[in-house]
Amino acid sequence: MPENAWKNRITELRSINASELMGHDGNWRVHPQHQVDAMAGVLGEVGIVDALLVYDSERQGGLTIIDGHLRRDLRADAEWPCLMTNLDDTEADYVLATFDWLTYQAQADRKALDALLRDMATQDAAVQALLDKMQSQFLSEIKLPDENIHDETVQKSESLIEIRCSQATFQKIHATLSEWDLLYDDFEIDIS
Repeated sequence: MPENAWKNRITELRSINASELMGHDGNWRVHPQHQVDAMAGVLGEVGIVDALLVYDSERQGGLTIIDGHLRRDLRADAEWPCLMTNLDDTEADYVLATFDWLTYQAQADRKALDALLRDMATQDAAVQALLDKMQSQFLSEIKLPDENIHDETVQKSESLIEIRCSQATFQKIHATLSEWDLLYDDFEIDIS
């Protein structure tokens, strides 16, 4: 389909009380506590800068969130800006399945990220932890692993997985590894 033929499915921007918004029954995203804390920190320091993505679900019988569950849950008493769409349940399921995952496919431009983070300041501990993790994860140099796994590393870990791959393959799987690192508190990536 040519770009100029893309349909705009956003019908309006509406302010809606969180109590009127249902979470999508198929929401597959689980938010670990460090993400919840960092999101609350960003909202506390900057404020609301993005709208929730919403549609009127026939299946669930009301206004349903496609994207923005965590933000809604953080302030269940707040009015939230919502991008209203005219999606049906099948289309909303499709967007829910692909929306975040497409974002995770993006790769980090290290120079741009370094420039962005270099002078960034926050007073929130959870946001600082997020920024520190971004710096260590995306800005560390990637080197080929040593031929021998050190016994010390194996002893510290319950399980150790070593992945050896080409740079091209690494670029393809890096987003998934990064997501696991953010999702699981006991998962640690050591890129060496």
